Order: sequence, then C-alpha cells, then structure tokens
Amino acid sequence: VGCDGVVGSTKLVDACGVCGGDNSTCRVVSGLFTRPQLPVGYNLIAQIPRGACNITISELKQSRNYLALRRSDGNYVINGNWAINWSGVYEAVGTRFTYRRQDANNGEIIEAPGPLMEPVDLMVIYQQPNPGIKYEYMLPMKLGDPTPALMSAPSVPRSDADNGIIAPPLLVPAGTESQRQGNYHPGHQNATPVGDEATRPQPRIRGRKRKFVWKIIGYTECTKTCGGGTQMSLVKCVKEHNQQVVLDRRCSHHEKPLTQTVRCSVKPCPAEWVGGEWSECSVTCGEGIQKRDLMCKQEISPTLTMKVVEGACLTPPVLPRTQKCALPPCPQTQQQEEPRNSRWQAGQWGKCSVACGQGFRSRSVKCLGPGNENADDCPQDGKPEHEETCDMGHCPAGAYASWFYTKWTQQCSEDCGTGVQTRKVHCSGPGLDSCDASSKPDESRACSSDKQCSGKWFSGPWGQCSSGCGHGHQTRDVICATFLRGQYRVALDMNCPSGLRPETERPCEEKPCSPEWFFTDWT
Repeated sequence: VGCDGVVGSTKLVDACGVCGGDNSTCRVVSGLFTRPQLPVGYNLIAQIPRGACNITISELKQSRNYLALRRSDGNYVINGNWAINWSGVYEAVGTRFTYRRQDANNGEIIEAPGPLMEPVDLMVIYQQPNPGIKYEYMLPMKLGDPTPALMSAPSVPRSDADNGIIAPPLLVPAGTESQRQGNYHPGHQNATPVGDEATRPQPRIRGRKRKFVWKIIGYTECTKTCGGGTQMSLVKCVKEHNQQVVLDRRCSHHEKPLTQTVRCSVKPCPAEWVGGEWSECSVTCGEGIQKRDLMCKQEISPTLTMKVVEGACLTPPVLPRTQKCALPPCPQTQQQEEPRNSRWQAGQWGKCSVACGQGFRSRSVKCLGPGNENADDCPQDGKPEHEETCDMGHCPAGAYASWFYTKWTQQCSEDCGTGVQTRKVHCSGPGLDSCDASSKPDESRACSSDKQCSGKWFSGPWGQCSSGCGHGHQTRDVICATFLRGQYRVALDMNCPSGLRPETERPCEEKPCSPEWFFTDWT
C-alpha cells in the first residue's frame, strides 16, 4: 500500500511530506541555540511554524536542562508546568512527537514527522549552562493547509533502537527494511484498487499497449550515520499498469527525472579527539620531532564542527601528540658540533651575595634549540648548575652579619600561565636587624609556562543587600576566563569546570525592620 492508500501503489512520502512528491516544494530551516547563560526556568528558543514537518530537536550534550514544547494557547505538549514527562510518544497539533530523555552520553531529543496544524514554541527549562540546542525542520515553499494524509500513511521505519540513534522519520522513504539499506523491490503485480472490486481478480486485457514510465522506487543508504548525511533517489523504468521494474531502455522515449537528494542522520555526532596541525620539524637536518595539539570537537552538521570542553570526549585521546620527522642528513661538521637537537646554555656568574665571608652567586641556564629558540627537551643529567657558593674572604670584626638563601624551588606554582617560585632567606647575624634590609635577596620570583591554561572561574564583589531591612539577597558577577598568550581572556562557561562555578547569589540579613500598622478596608 502506497501513501495514496492504493494496494500495489509505490508512491512514497517525500521529505516535504507530499505523497509522490519530488522534494521540490519545501526548504530546510535549521538553527543552533548556543547562549550559555539564561534565567532559571522556562526560556523561549524559537517558534516552529504551522506546516513544518520532519522536525528534529536535540541537545548537543547531556545536561540538567529539559526541552519543552508549548502550544499557541499556552498549554504544553511536553514538560509543562515543571512536570517532566517520561520518554515516549505524545500526540498534539496533528502529529506525533517522539520524546527521549537524556542519558549518560546524550542530551534530550524530540522528533516529529509533521506537518504541524498550528505553531509550537520550542522552550528550554534552564538549570545549568546551556551546552547548545540544534533544531531543524522542513517548511513548504508556499504555506497552505498541511495535508493530514501523513497521519494516516503507513508508519515510516525508524533505525534500530539498539544503536541509540533514531533517524529523522521522513528522510527514509516508507517501505521494507531492504529499501532503507539502499535496495528496492518492484511493486505488486496485478494490483487491484481498494474497494468492492478488491475481492475479484482483474481480467488481463490482451493486446493492450504497454506503457513504461520513470519512477522513484527507493533511496540509497545514508552517506553518514550522524552529523547530517544525504540519500539519493533511485529512479527506475517500470510498467505503468503493474509498477514492475524493467530495463531502462524501455523508457528511452521519456526524459529521465533528475536524481533527488534528501537529508538524513541529522543528529550531532559524539564528540571525539581531533589532532591539530603538526609543527615544523625540530631540526633543520637529520632526524627530529614534530608536535601538535589535540582538541575535543563535535560535528554538528556538514558545515559546522565545534570545539567543546574536553570532558565531552568520553574516552582518553589515542592520537599521538609527537612524531618523528626526517630531513636530509646533516654535514659531518655540523653533526659533530650539534650532537643533540637541543643544548644547555649557561650565562655568566653574577656577583657574590656577600661582601665578605661565604655567600652564593647564580647565573642563567637555558635550554635552546638548533635555532636558539627556547626548548624543553634538553637532558636533565647534563644541566649546568645555576647556583654555587662563593668565598669573599674573612670579614672584619663586627661585620659577620650577612644574608643567606636557598635554591629556588624547581616547580612553578602553576602548571600553565604565570606562577611563583620561592626560596628561603636567612640572616647570619645575631638578629634580623643585624643584616642590611635594603640588600635582602628576593624570597619569590615570577615564573611562567607556555602551556595554555584551561578556564578558571573569576568572581566579582558581592553587591548590596536587596532589602534595607530584614531578609534579602546579594548577587555578584561570575565569569570564565582562560590564560592565552600571556593574558586572561573571557571565554564561554563551557570552558570552565561546571562543578566549581562560584555562587552568584546568597541570602543576606540587615537590621530588623521597624514595626508598622496594617489595616483592612472600611465596612
């Protein structure tokens, strides 16, 4: 039975919801809602208009927010009045909405074949920063009365629920399972119309001229399993009276229809690790290494791939961050001069820390690459000392007080960005005041790393209490910032750990309110 209700008919509902259509009467409307901060509660994302079909709404990742649908009269189809519905099918406005709650790996999903008999508002019940919501639907080129035939047409096959993916219903033509895999079956031979004549076999008319026509009999397999793929229509030559497939040359006197393309598998792909561009080789000749950064990215559609927080990638990265690179062999003299890719360079010793007696002196020690650039792959066992003791001879009587200090701590206080190194400073005299305070060595110094910091939360000062007396509340601003190229920059909240976000509101209490008179209306 085709979408026209005739036994033996091979007519299919196209992506626009038209029985026997060619996908030319509608257009794709899609949007991505990425505003991270919203007021707590119900927030409008977009209005899906009357006549929309093949509707798909999905969260980009799991969150504590909920999707909701509201009718034009204010009543809710799904998740209204702070009552969260279970996953299931909900009928409203002339179609069936399939709602799937979030799980450990995926956000919420709402799908509907349509067409909508009235507009609906797409809402989000906001409770935590929005990870992103994608919506897409088909809309007729000329909006008329949505045909209700879709509700009575045969149910469109959906993908296997075991694989966790539900394909958009109208992107796969109705038919057998083999049709969804890119194959096709010819129509029933000797088909009879539904009605009183259905019980009697139709006599075969001998000598009738056979007519052959081009027919869309199925669609190819979707090119992708997620992130938006395409399916191509399969056009075959068939006998007009029984829809049996024949050789294409039978239809040579007719112009063959153009291949139609429909979208499929529009659900965003799971986040995965992606490697960045490889750096240049660490050497100018011989064998060296290349480095690259790894990023967690999510493909939303064929034209949109977003960088997301690293926690969205559920497995550790398996891609290598370094690889060997080979350039032409170095000249023999250069190989002798530069046996290693990187080398230690020590500066001149500084002055002794004391004018007499024993003290310390220091010098700078750097790891440099072949081009005298800063490097971090020098062997630690061959690192020159950057500090040593020095003896300035015996001190005269009464001049024994001098400053002594330890080595700087090896580790910087921060793994990325700017941190602090410390050391201990001691006066060798009978008391702290016996050493010259103006010549006291520093006990701390700044240190930095070229590594990019992940986001950190920064909070502003608390504002005034909302009430001049009694109970009230205070608010403050909280932003997410990342350390990039030597300075902090404001970033999206998804770049900071959500569980460590500082509170933006707290109760406060001022002095007790003064008593005042209350009275009723006059009788």
